[in-house]
Amino acid sequence: AEEVLEESHPAIQSLVYSKLGYLNRESGNYELAFDYYVKAMNIDRTSQNIDWFVSDLTNILNLPISKVQDSASVYIKRLEKTLPNTRPNLQAKAYNNIGVYYEDMQQKEQAIAYYQKAIQTSVSVPYRAYSNLARIYDEQGYITRADSLYQVALQTSVWATKARIYEALSRRNIDAGNYLEAVTNLGHYQAATDS
Repeated sequence: AEEVLEESHPAIQSLVYSKLGYLNRESGNYELAFDYYVKAMNIDRTSQNIDWFVSDLTNILNLPISKVQDSASVYIKRLEKTLPNTRPNLQAKAYNNIGVYYEDMQQKEQAIAYYQKAIQTSVSVPYRAYSNLARIYDEQGYITRADSLYQVALQTSVWATKARIYEALSRRNIDAGNYLEAVTNLGHYQAATDS
């Protein structure tokens, strides 16, 4: 694909580089994924494909390598500058991913702020943002607040999200000694992972 790519339309080039970035990220080749995402980002910036540019930046931001962490503030500023020109659901996805970045960096308050932005921006229910925000509140001991967010997030059709929620609930109940409730949640977790 790369051999003939330079003769292709910029949108095709970007798409191929983005997919190569994804394949390498899923294979744990984060440095190579970074290089491909940067190629896609540069093409999308030049061709003014704002939505894809935002996706490229978001993909780069969530790579677990020092190259990204050293420049994360630059990527976040670029995202925030570009986001007002994109669709609300893409804005929500980007805000959620910025929240994930800050949560990974143990900056919980920053993560909460971006998860809340994702929820406020989206025109549909951003289930992942609800789930991520609930997890932080759960860790901070705001059980009622976390449970209400988990209930919203459990309405998703994405089984992986449901499984993560039931896993978090079962761990909380095990830690609290509520073993019957933990077993119930583990049953839901198993059903979600089987699906």
